[in-house]
This record gives sequence, C-alpha cells and structure tokens, in this order.
Amino acid sequence: MKAPMSTPSGLRRLTREFSWVVAGQAAGTLGALVGVRLLTQALKPAAYGEIGLGLTLVTLSQQIVFGPLCSATLRSFAPAAERNELTRFFGATKLLFQSAIGALVGMIALLGLVLVWSNNARWLPLLLLVGFLSVLSGYNSMLDGIQNAARQRPVVAWHQGAGQWLRYLLAAAAVLVIGASSMSAILGYTLGAVLVLGSQVTFFRQKIRPLARLEAIPDARQIRETARGMWNYGWPFAVYGIFTWGQAASDRWALQYFRSTADVGLYQVLYQLSYYPVTLASVLLTQLVTPILFARAGDGTDSGRIEQARRMTNIMVAGSVGITLLGVAVMFLVRQPMFSLLVAPEYRTASSLAPAMVFASGVFATGQVAALNQLTRSATRALIAPKAVTACLGTLLNCIGAWEWGIGGVVAGNAAFSILYLLWVLGLDNQGHERPVQTA
Repeated sequence: MKAPMSTPSGLRRLTREFSWVVAGQAAGTLGALVGVRLLTQALKPAAYGEIGLGLTLVTLSQQIVFGPLCSATLRSFAPAAERNELTRFFGATKLLFQSAIGALVGMIALLGLVLVWSNNARWLPLLLLVGFLSVLSGYNSMLDGIQNAARQRPVVAWHQGAGQWLRYLLAAAAVLVIGASSMSAILGYTLGAVLVLGSQVTFFRQKIRPLARLEAIPDARQIRETARGMWNYGWPFAVYGIFTWGQAASDRWALQYFRSTADVGLYQVLYQLSYYPVTLASVLLTQLVTPILFARAGDGTDSGRIEQARRMTNIMVAGSVGITLLGVAVMFLVRQPMFSLLVAPEYRTASSLAPAMVFASGVFATGQVAALNQLTRSATRALIAPKAVTACLGTLLNCIGAWEWGIGGVVAGNAAFSILYLLWVLGLDNQGHERPVQTA
C-alpha cells in the first residue's frame, strides 16, 4: 500500500490535514487557558478543587466505559471502509454504545448507593450531573474518533476548538448567573457538551453516513459479529483502564485525603497549565498520524504493512522526546509570567513545580505514542500488564507523595510513574515486533 505522503498530492493532503489539526488544537488550548483564568478568578481554590474531583468520574467513564469503544471505532473504521462494510460498522458501534451507557448507569447507581451509605448524600446532585456529562463526553469522543478516522480534519478541528471555548465560557457564565460553586461550573460544562454534540451529529450525518449509501443492509447476525470483533479489540482497554484511572485520579484524591480541597485546586491549575499542554501536543501528533497508521496497517494481518507502521511510530517516539525536552526548557523560562497572566494570585504558589510537571506529562505521552506499535498489531492484550502494574505503582507513589510532601510529592510520583511506563512499553516493543502478528 503506497504511503499517503509518498506522492506530491499525498504530501499536500497531509500538509492540509496537519494545518487543520494544529488549528483545532491551538483554538482548544487558547480556550482552555482563557477558561482557567476566568474560573480561577471566580472560584476559590476549594471550589476549583471540587471541580477537579468531580471530573475524575468523567475520566473514569472514559477510561473503562467509552474509551475502549472509541479506540475500537478508530481502529476498525479503515478496515471496514476497505471492505465496504461501513454499514455493519455503524450498526456495531451503535450496539456497543448502548451497552456502554447501560454500564455507566449501573456505575452511577452503585456510586450513589455508596454516597448514601457513607452519609454523603449531598453529593448526589453533582454525581448525577457529572454522570450526564460523562455520557455526552463519551458520545462526542466516539463521533470525534470516527471523523478523525475518516480524516475529516476540518470537522475535528472545529469541534475541538469550539468545545473548549463553549465548555469554559458557559461554565463562567453559569458561575456568574447561578453562583460561585462547582455545581454551577459543571452545569456550564454540560451545556457546552450538549451544543457540541448537536453539531457532531449534524456533521456525522452529512460527512460520514453518505460513505455507506451504496452498501447492502447487514442483518443482525453480521452486526453482532462485527461488534464482537470490536469488543475483542477494545476490552483490554477497559481492564487496564480501571488501573490507569486509579493512577490518574489518585493525585487529586490523595491530596484531598492527606491535605485539603484547596491543595486539590492548586494542583488542578498546575495540571491544566503544565501537564495538559504537553498532552495536547502529543495528541496533535497522534491525531494526525494514527488514522494513517491504521490505514497502512490494514486489519493487522500483513507483517509488511505492520512493519511500515512500526517505523512511522518510532519516528513519532523520537519526536515526542524532543517535544518533551523543549517543553521543560520553555516552562522553566516562562513559568512565573505565565502563572501571573493566567491565574488569580492565590493559585500562583505552585508555579515552581511546572517544569517537573511538563517532564512527567511528556514522558507519559511518549509512552502512549510507543504503545501505538501494539495497537497497529491489534495486540491490545499485551498492554494490560505494563499499564496495570505501572498504574498501581503510580497510585502508591501519589499517595506516599501527597502524605509526605503534598503537591510536590504528587508531581514526583507522576514523574516516576511516567518513566516506568515508558521503559516498559519500549521494552515490550523490542521483545514483540518480530513475533507473528496478532488478530483481534
């Protein structure tokens, strides 16, 4: 299969796509930075910390419920398009999404019972609202992944940019109108997600559905068969997602338990201004190249196509290392003026930790890029051990760090976890790339 960038027309297309990806990420980043300034100006650190704690549930739903589905749709779109089986793919995706909603409803009900049992029923309204936001976020992520897999870059860029601006502007408006509370802010997030979803559905019907207009209508058996193949690919994400969510949420909850909600608020700002931007840069790289990688790898059974994809991934790993080192240097120089500009004065004490946070984010992002070698081979089960074990260690390190040193200890725990994860994934690829290609 000829590489998309191996001809002048292919190179021009890739350049246009890259421009749209950069535009979407830049607009989203700017919206997030403006939003952080607005919300930190309007909310005390304790209330901002409550938002961070509440959003860990959204992260949980993404990691173990909707994330596996989104990964399966992204990986399965190109092979389905090659075989003219997009109608089956759409039916299977719908079936799996309905199952995901059922799983989330059960999870929310269980958490609600825990809150009532522990005499924390006052958190139930926030739990229900965050649960609804989780469904909206999952739906948006799934449609975004399909548009990205189809390489509809302008559509993806539009939703990424608009989504961040709507999220924060509506949150700030809700705080102004309703009151300065975490509930108001999350209500604004939810309204933003509703508007983005309306746009997502419209573009899906216009851009993606017509691709399957000439295909035969599949029967229920064929749809279930496709859904089983997607589930076989996606279920390992759900297994290790439990552990990776625990690690990702443990920093905030450890600070809440061992320190205070105000410390969670300070850490949330530190995370948003130093961890998140590097993650966005990595997402920019992978968002551009992942659909190309999966199209090149096909259904994962041709070793020659897999090796081509592997070489591309290794180039991306080297690029991610460079971005990380550059990010650490830049953050060291700009951390104080950046925090002075972007957050209220009471949040600025954590700025000295920003370079270390950039390092932790960049190393973890590099590990995620390296993991693409397993995803192109459809070897998702191979990632269970490195993700689960390092996540457990990372959770322990976050708890110890919060207990002993507070926010600085949590940052150190994140950095140590990221290094362990990267080394394991790199070792996994070195051991496994000569083995027979796996099928889902």
